[in-house]
Amino acid sequence: MVEGRTPDAMRYDRLRDTRARPQPPIDSMPFLIIHESGHPNRLFELPAPRITIGRAPTCELVLANVSVSREHAVLESLPSGSAEVMSLASHNPVLVNDAPVNDSKVLEHGGSMRLGKFKLTWLHEDHLDSFRTHQLSEMPRFSRLDSKDSQATYALSGALQKKLLKVEALREFGAFTAPDGTVYTLGTDPIAVGPDDAIPCASRWGRRTAAVVEWAGSSHEVKLTGMFAKMTVNGETVASKALNPSDLVSINGTEFTYAEVRKKRS
Repeated sequence: MVEGRTPDAMRYDRLRDTRARPQPPIDSMPFLIIHESGHPNRLFELPAPRITIGRAPTCELVLANVSVSREHAVLESLPSGSAEVMSLASHNPVLVNDAPVNDSKVLEHGGSMRLGKFKLTWLHEDHLDSFRTHQLSEMPRFSRLDSKDSQATYALSGALQKKLLKVEALREFGAFTAPDGTVYTLGTDPIAVGPDDAIPCASRWGRRTAAVVEWAGSSHEVKLTGMFAKMTVNGETVASKALNPSDLVSINGTEFTYAEVRKKRS
């Protein structure tokens, strides 16, 4: 410890330095679910990649209860989709897994922390599947202006709407396109890829099914099933892979492009 500096003073020095740094870019939306006894779970969308949480009205997330310090914590979204939480008050620390955070702690997607009477669960858009996105879209929003939370609303936010529409489009129109232009719409049921299957490919040591494509919640996933089959995605040899639009999939040497194609299966 620096001579003459208390732990809280050093934390506030760090908070001042943190606020002075430029905000990192934000490419996708992080969220917190606010759990509070006597209230339904509510959704808070981070207005910036780095926020201060506390009781003070100057905080980006205001938790208006005496169990929360005026400036209780700093939360920063990381490029990996996790978050770093920094506790600001040694006498009233943030708890993660019931243990006090003495300096800082990384929260993974789905991880929770406790500030006073509130439990906060960290979620990141990049890790949400279609079912969870639907759940969040129906959750009341957290906008604490007073103790009655009078501004809660069930409106679907722009970020969630964009995510939901993207997932829904892939689920309905996600397809493999062969080099000759043939389109194989994938749908939500498992669909086989093999010499004699719904999606034909080259054979390799027999004519058994080489792979199966199925809906995995937020995109399609392709899995090898044939003992001697070979698959690459974007040139990388894999046994299974969650697909992204524009991925190039090769199964036994037959190539397909995965993308949204608005053509119904015949």
